[in-house]
Amino acid sequence: MIAKPAAGQAISIQDISEAVYKTSADFLTYQSYIFSFSQVPLSHISEAVYKTSADWINHRSPEALSFFLLWSLDSILADLGSQQTVTKGSKKVVQQVTSKSQETLKAFVSLFPI
Repeated sequence: MIAKPAAGQAISIQDISEAVYKTSADFLTYQSYIFSFSQVPLSHISEAVYKTSADWINHRSPEALSFFLLWSLDSILADLGSQQTVTKGSKKVVQQVTSKSQETLKAFVSLFPI
């Protein structure tokens, strides 16, 4: 499991990829840690955090960023997919998308300014 980084310390793409391939229990713990950041409204992210994130992204290879983005999107889609319509007897029940899923998707999409 990846330890919470110290202030100013970045998480490397190698750390992320190792977390993806660990046991499901470790992965769920890591995923919970990542998703906890999605609960912060984007308007509350400080300029310093934005600059640190941009710097981290600018120092990664396209392959590493592609892997990270695909892994992130896969996690979001898996979460959203688990909330699809289910059939109970003759009735269809539509499960609501959680705010966690919505906020995570907003954070993911915000990585790609148009």
